[in-house]
Amino acid sequence: MDSASGWILATLDETACRRYARSHCQRRTSCTNDRPFAERVAQEPRDRIKAGRGPQGILVRVLYLASQSPRRRELLARLGVPFGVLDVQVPEQRAPGESAETYVRRVAFDKAEAGRACVISQPDALVLGGDTEVVLDDVVFGKPRDQADAAAMLRRLSGRMHRVISALALVGVGRHAQAVSISEVSFDVLDEDAIARYVDSGEPLGRAGGYAIQGHAEAFITRLSGSYSTVMGLPLRETALLLREFGVQARASQPVAVSRFRSHSTQGSAQHGDVSESTQ
Repeated sequence: MDSASGWILATLDETACRRYARSHCQRRTSCTNDRPFAERVAQEPRDRIKAGRGPQGILVRVLYLASQSPRRRELLARLGVPFGVLDVQVPEQRAPGESAETYVRRVAFDKAEAGRACVISQPDALVLGGDTEVVLDDVVFGKPRDQADAAAMLRRLSGRMHRVISALALVGVGRHAQAVSISEVSFDVLDEDAIARYVDSGEPLGRAGGYAIQGHAEAFITRLSGSYSTVMGLPLRETALLLREFGVQARASQPVAVSRFRSHSTQGSAQHGDVSESTQ
């Protein structure tokens, strides 16, 4: 049982894991260059991969990101850790009575578990899953269905402060850990013309809450208390802490070719961020 969330974690045999993988994910071995990821890892110097044994004796060699989000790939690359990408799809529906934070943590864990099933034949693989949601008045704003839905979300966010909850789950054989980071974002009052222009740009589609802080919506924000990377979709501090717990040392000072986002300073501090660990 995960004491932080109260979930019962079941152990699946290999046949069940492979069946789950076939129905929930599509493996992709692309990474930050043109070579297949498995080949690239095999040829990396050991000091680049930072292989080692964590507290539970798990040999850490290969990291995968279970996410279809290009923003999470860009952010993870900033830490200077080699990784592969797994495309996974899991149900994202909030259960009745489920708190917003518990929901986001659950989806992040489900993504990591689905990704781990995709690489079940690699006992030394670690899989990172993440989920980010915008929350206002206890309503979770997912990705807008269409432009009308995006405009409706922006009207509700206009002139208000909302929370952005970003959860992480890192899963290996017999062990997993989770973290969550919550930031507060205040929007300026948006008139209908501003909303219409932003929606017409196409940027709100595919973004939780119908906006992208790293895009044109940055002009809407009057105050950010917390982590810029949390609002983008992958809190880097919490990610680095999770990886360190499993023996993977982030090397944020190392240049990464795919990191194209400009640096951005934020004001305030994270409302809270926590890391919890459990063995299965």
